[in-house]
Amino acid sequence: MNQRLPLNGDVHDIVLAVCPFCSLDTPPAGMASLLAALRSRGFEAVGVDLNAEAHRFSSPELEPFWDLHRVPDLVDADRFSRQVDLLSGILDFCCRRLSSYHARAFGFTIFNTNVRFTALVADRLRQAGTTAPVIFGGPSCSVPGERRWLDPGSADILVAGDGEELLPDVVRSLCGSTALEHPSVCNSGHCDRPDQLTPAVVHDLDSWPSPDYGSADLTLYRRRDPEGRRMLPVVGSRGCIMRCAFCNDHTLGGPFRVRNPENVFREMERHAERYGTRTFVFNDLVMNGRLDVLERLSDLIIDSGLPLRWLGQGIPRGDMSDRLLARLRRSGLEMITFGVESGSDAIRARMKKTARLVDPAHALRNTHLAGIRTAINLMVGFPGETESEFTATLDFLDRHRDLIDEVENVHMFYITPMSPIDRSPESFGISTPGDSPLERSTLWKGMDGSTYDLRRDRLLRLVSFVEDLGITIDTHRMVPPELQLT
Repeated sequence: MNQRLPLNGDVHDIVLAVCPFCSLDTPPAGMASLLAALRSRGFEAVGVDLNAEAHRFSSPELEPFWDLHRVPDLVDADRFSRQVDLLSGILDFCCRRLSSYHARAFGFTIFNTNVRFTALVADRLRQAGTTAPVIFGGPSCSVPGERRWLDPGSADILVAGDGEELLPDVVRSLCGSTALEHPSVCNSGHCDRPDQLTPAVVHDLDSWPSPDYGSADLTLYRRRDPEGRRMLPVVGSRGCIMRCAFCNDHTLGGPFRVRNPENVFREMERHAERYGTRTFVFNDLVMNGRLDVLERLSDLIIDSGLPLRWLGQGIPRGDMSDRLLARLRRSGLEMITFGVESGSDAIRARMKKTARLVDPAHALRNTHLAGIRTAINLMVGFPGETESEFTATLDFLDRHRDLIDEVENVHMFYITPMSPIDRSPESFGISTPGDSPLERSTLWKGMDGSTYDLRRDRLLRLVSFVEDLGITIDTHRMVPPELQLT
């Protein structure tokens, strides 16, 4: 472990940072939540969104990295190494910005699109003479395969899972001479065995204070409401009630947990007063996992008389009543993005989507009639998808075109690390080539004859079909398929 800095009035206990490259829609909710948790425990903590700050001098050549159209160049080791010179100016900026702080420790949030770049930043800080320990946390710390992308010594401490309860203890341990022993913490900075880190879970989501966006420059973020005001993220729950085969959230993120709706409303109320924000984006995996909690939140907003707007993503549930949807609309719920994925009942069954809950046609119709805008996510090329099952998605879109306001996300199926398919690909009839994360996730082959080229063709056909129907489609969120191989 590196030598600790002496604590004095000019020293921050910890500087939290999010490095490029990730979404610029809203301020990072995770960092804001960690800042609030640390400050509530008496620590002097500051947050720096290097991702948003660096984007201010982005060139047209670099813009695709922030649009995540260059994801393969960020996650594949060989391809990333070829981008280092191009990204050198961004790297220099991040290091200069962090070096301006006198900190006891630096904490970085890492995920697949920024883990390699963050490791370069940490290495450069050390080369510049920084002796403060480096802590890595975030999604990639919970994924054994992505932890292995880090060279030994990239970080002094790795923290897996929820950090609100754990990170203050880690920082406190840095004030002493003994390392924190915890199953979610790795003090060597490099863990080879998948079972070395057990992601921490905060079971009581109301046990930490509201996220702190006090130091955030909201002008740096893209997503705005119709009046041009910036939106802020809200987290009403963690985890998911679904167990979809393509998703790793239920394997890594812990059980489904909800916040008290009174606390969620008070957070929205405070943010509206402090920042002038009237529109909130729920970062929940499923905002409608508990319909009673959702209805209670809508009642609180209605009773307050505040002109709030909110939106989020949810399950296309068939049991959302007309009364509930009417209350949600009256409270200011403007749009729900439904995880439809496929128009084929058979494909959704193979995805392990709970049939008793998922009824896309019913959910779209009732939501639309309630005056709430609807968006959907679509996926093509799920293992075993036949041409007729793909066509079923096109037919579904055609039949429900008047009920769908937007296709928010559309992509080819790719293997997500630690998902059920990743853990047992043979049970889904697929084989994976090589060890490269890009090859494994994208270039898999199906025993039924599915290939990358076939899936790419279906993706392009789907996008063209949606455009021909006149449904708004956000191709900004789609990784161009040709970039995944070149």
